[in-house]
Amino acid sequence: MENPPDAPPARQGAARANEPPDALQVLAELELVRRKSALLERRVAAWENELVEIRQQVEALQKARDPDAEAYQDAIGELRHRVGRLERRRAAAAEAPAAEPLRAPPRPLRLGAPSFDEDAVAIVRPEWVPTEAAPGDTVQLIATADGIAKGDKVKFTVRSLVEEQPLAEVQAVSDGERLVGSWRVPADPPWRELFFDVDHRGAQARSSVLVLPLET
Repeated sequence: MENPPDAPPARQGAARANEPPDALQVLAELELVRRKSALLERRVAAWENELVEIRQQVEALQKARDPDAEAYQDAIGELRHRVGRLERRRAAAAEAPAAEPLRAPPRPLRLGAPSFDEDAVAIVRPEWVPTEAAPGDTVQLIATADGIAKGDKVKFTVRSLVEEQPLAEVQAVSDGERLVGSWRVPADPPWRELFFDVDHRGAQARSSVLVLPLET
């Protein structure tokens, strides 16, 4: 039963909270889980491959049995470095926070073939905040990302929706979970419907549309 128009705000908010999740939102959450699980699978496979190489090199050094050789000592030092790097990556993966629930429907994606290594990247749900702006306004460009370390920078390209010509490049910074950048709409933009895309280490995505209303 719907709330009457004059229902108190608290009751209206409670009613919205009890509404079933939007189907598109559920699909967006499922898509992000799928991408993160695929990314984790690639990382685990890459780590296992590196461990196999390390074990093979250790066995070769054990057979050589030449601890006085400088090259022998250098090889052991390199193996210790590689094992320590894998340990740090495993610890960082174990301590990473779970992804926050998505709050918006999925956006059109253009994903390339992922690279098969521990540095694989997944980028989903690029969007404008807000989705409408006037010339001179500042907007945010946001995307959910995995495989990009906190503080790393990624380039977003703002384009015309029709011609897909580039209008600007925006530098987005990762906070460990999201990529966030800011852009000031030109005073006299040549186009009125814009999107931005990202192509970073094999991960590609295309945003929703930013609408610049015509002046009346």
